[in-house]
Amino acid sequence: MSREYQAYYELERKRKAELEKKKAAELAEKLYGRYQSQLEAMVRKGYEAYIPDEIGRLSSDLDSVRTMLAADRAIEARNLTRHIGAYIGSIDVIANAAIARYERTERMRSEQERVRKMRRGSSLMDVYYELVGAIDDPVVINFALPDLERIQHEIEGGMASEASIRQSIASVISKAEADSEQFKREEEERRRKACLSSQLEDAAALIEGKRFESKETTEGFADRIAALKRMLATGDIQDDSLGEEIGQLGQQIEDAVIEEEVRREAVRAIYQQLRSQEFTVEAPRRFVTEGSDYVRIVARRPSGRRVVCEVDNHGALKYRFDKYEGMTCLKDIEKFNIDLERVYSLKLSEERVLWSNPDRLAKDAYNAVSEDRRTL
Repeated sequence: MSREYQAYYELERKRKAELEKKKAAELAEKLYGRYQSQLEAMVRKGYEAYIPDEIGRLSSDLDSVRTMLAADRAIEARNLTRHIGAYIGSIDVIANAAIARYERTERMRSEQERVRKMRRGSSLMDVYYELVGAIDDPVVINFALPDLERIQHEIEGGMASEASIRQSIASVISKAEADSEQFKREEEERRRKACLSSQLEDAAALIEGKRFESKETTEGFADRIAALKRMLATGDIQDDSLGEEIGQLGQQIEDAVIEEEVRREAVRAIYQQLRSQEFTVEAPRRFVTEGSDYVRIVARRPSGRRVVCEVDNHGALKYRFDKYEGMTCLKDIEKFNIDLERVYSLKLSEERVLWSNPDRLAKDAYNAVSEDRRTL
């Protein structure tokens, strides 16, 4: 008798949770190391002097990841690294802008101090400093600085009146405010792109060195990352669609890592179970054809009995027990099913018979009847 089944395999909930926790810890460790290196580079560049809040936040979050990993809170640690990944890419942009503003503001302050000393008591310079001192937005000051320096030189050269100073500075401030609004929008865009670029680099790091069963899976993820990088470099990201797609890609990579590990565990469990049932088991082999991707396991006994299992990458399992005499295959099938769950935490569900060949069973029954007749 021969019989072929199709079923769906899944790890016992507790075992799958353990596997997910293990993979979450591996991911959190990898990203923690990546982000810690970035933080150390930022500290070496002196960012802490210009953006202490951002550096302090990153340092605190990384300390929390380390604490969570030490306390076996892998899922929380993984989730926090995702949160860090959403903002760490923007820190370079923020720091560079802060440094540029500081340097220009410091240059302006030094120049103003120099002029104060030279023209102490000048009523026109007092008007100038009164108006300039009322500007409280450092970005506006940065944009206004060249024109303010020009007005300073006009005052020094005796080519300005109080009325002209007030009018000129008001005009300069108005233009600088408009320029600063545009700059802030562009800076926000740069931050968003930097964050998304950082998340894409994280996604690339996730597939680096991973043993996906399918080469096509790895290449597919790599191609999507490359395409998203091109979109990021050339496209408009005013809406959140690109960010959402990058987030989905990261989640799909994590899911694929889990799925592949579940399949490996299923293949190991089936291999060990067939050996325990006194089969000689061939090394598992993977087959990829159009629309399918499965691992085949073939096991034999000296008597000729054979088992063929095919484990696909979507949780489906086909298995066939053939070349058996009579109903004996049912006993092996029952033990195969029970022990997979009891010993290896691999549960089969939605089983259905795809094919059955009762010829040997019918032949055995005919022979038994003939034998009975002879004994009468």
